[in-house]
Amino acid sequence: MLLAGKRYYPVGVHAPLFGFTIALLISNWSILTIGFLIASIVPTARFAQPIGAFIMYPMIAFSGLFVPVELLPPAMSAVARVVPLTYAVSLLEGI
Repeated sequence: MLLAGKRYYPVGVHAPLFGFTIALLISNWSILTIGFLIASIVPTARFAQPIGAFIMYPMIAFSGLFVPVELLPPAMSAVARVVPLTYAVSLLEGI
């Protein structure tokens, strides 16, 4: 992503490439573990896809990717604290 957007960055800006890479790997591993859990429980891939979508799309909505977690109602913010994508979003925003 950094190489593709290199021409849009100002010349003097140096992005923390190592930190970004580590944060991206940790975020991907946290999401992959959910996929591995689904794959270990569900017998076929035909059933795994809708279950994965059923888990992933609300996780995206509650993670603070579109709306900050602070602006969510209390029940939704409690769900957001459990979702691993919330921590991935805050980790990548920090970088």
